[in-house]
Amino acid sequence: MEDHKSKEMLQQITNKLGFDIREYNTNDFGEAHERDDIPNPFDKLSLEELLFLRENYYFL
Repeated sequence: MEDHKSKEMLQQITNKLGFDIREYNTNDFGEAHERDDIPNPFDKLSLEELLFLRENYYFL
C-alpha cells in the first residue's frame, strides 16, 4: 500500500514539474553560471510534495 502511495505521489510531482525528478540535473553542463532569469520549477510543488522529495530522495 505504501509503495502505491509513493508511486502516486511521484507521478503527481512529475506531472506538475513536466519532467521526471529522477532525471533532474543529471546532465553535465560543464561550468556552472548564475542564471536569475530561469524560474524555479519546484515553486509549483506543495509543501507536502517537497517534504516527500526530501524524505525519499535516496529511494528515487
